[in-house]
Amino acid sequence: MILGVLKTETRKNDRVRTGRTMFNPFEALTSLAPISSPSVAVLGGLICAWIGWRLSCKAPPKPNPKQLDPVGGTPLKNLLGLGMAKIAQTREQAHASWSLKELEGFHAPDIHPFWNESYYFNGCDLNTHDRIITRISHRGINADKSYVFLLLDLKQYGYLTLEEDDVDWKSEPNALDGNPRANGLTYECIDPMQTWRLTYDGVLTDGHKVPWLKTKNTRTKHVKLDLTYCNDTPTFWYMRDDASDTLAKNLSQEAWGLDFIRYCLARSKNHCHIEAWGSMKGTIAVDHESPVEYNFGTFRDHSWDIRLWAAIDQLFILLLTFEEPLIIQGKEYWYLDLTLVHMPNNSGGVQRYTTGWLGTKDAAGGKATGSLTGNLPVTHATSILNIGYTEEVGNEKQGIPSRRFPLEESRIAMHVGDAVGGEKVAEVLVECTGAMRTLQYWPDHARFEVFEIEQQFLVNGVRAYGTRQEGFRLGAYDPTEGGCG
Repeated sequence: MILGVLKTETRKNDRVRTGRTMFNPFEALTSLAPISSPSVAVLGGLICAWIGWRLSCKAPPKPNPKQLDPVGGTPLKNLLGLGMAKIAQTREQAHASWSLKELEGFHAPDIHPFWNESYYFNGCDLNTHDRIITRISHRGINADKSYVFLLLDLKQYGYLTLEEDDVDWKSEPNALDGNPRANGLTYECIDPMQTWRLTYDGVLTDGHKVPWLKTKNTRTKHVKLDLTYCNDTPTFWYMRDDASDTLAKNLSQEAWGLDFIRYCLARSKNHCHIEAWGSMKGTIAVDHESPVEYNFGTFRDHSWDIRLWAAIDQLFILLLTFEEPLIIQGKEYWYLDLTLVHMPNNSGGVQRYTTGWLGTKDAAGGKATGSLTGNLPVTHATSILNIGYTEEVGNEKQGIPSRRFPLEESRIAMHVGDAVGGEKVAEVLVECTGAMRTLQYWPDHARFEVFEIEQQFLVNGVRAYGTRQEGFRLGAYDPTEGGCG
């Protein structure tokens, strides 16, 4: 299917965003007029008055190990944050007029060096725990460059990888047909929000290409893959489908300073982040040997915004498919996505952020509409500030940066809320243990390092398979580059 380009208004701004699209309810201040409600206008006035009075308000202290994020702020800040969260969710609901074709296609970029629109798939096979993780983006001024990676974790062959930045995607065959493609890798949209086909026929590096190693890895293997993704879950739409109270407390736990306000008022409206889960089936053949059939439980997302990976200091994500469903209030849930982000010294937006959801199979069989309900939002989770790591000092003379590494084991607690108000309906504990199979990549020219870990996962005692993703900034972040929302 040829995807169209959604013609949206673009505007220049100086904002920097994270590797995944983050929420900032203050953007609602820029949209009070279109909502045209006296009560909203009054709320906007109260917000501005409160901000003017409490510009020097400090963020709360680090949560103790038993506290879950977001911790929120004072009762009044929580209340004001809730009002702004409601406004932001109203704005996101307005996008319901988009067709699925418009939602899935590429979008007109902001004229900004850190513009990024990306498509991402992360799959793990039930039987072998082999994995495929891949991203294609259009980024930069006029979105004329691409950051692309294709990572395979195959027990029989080890790690096979492709990672390249600043790719001229327009030189690809059929480059303008609307489908994401770069370096011979193609994501073909067969049916928007329902079905995608991923194909590749070429060489991958046998192992990783570590950016700072002087001796480059030149070993390769030929890989041919043909995989088809079919959607299972209702779409999870950032901000719109998060619990309002969680959005509010993600905001109210922050210090509300003047830079924060300026950032929020300048925030672009040209952004979106949607997620879904499903299965991706097909074959992978290595070095012209017989193709192996796979059935990957697969997470996917599509987002567009301004972003810079180096603005993140620490990232923790769980992407898990359950071998048996979790039963909550008599309903089956098969998938978990949890995202925790820490951005200290952020010059504009939030310092840390918590979001996630449990997914049903309510949209299987071509039922995804973009607005179908059925998932449950994660309302609270272990704070990113309480997730440990080890450190290794680098060697500046040899160009080797100081690095951080995930711990071998991790325990993450969370609360899950109902789909309406976020009232707690379940507690979830994820235990990550055992030997680790680790894929890696280094976005933004090695200013950030990502570890994609497969190991043993238990979710409330139920076996699961998938990926624990952890990432860490490499080197320094200069806040004058911009803020992260």
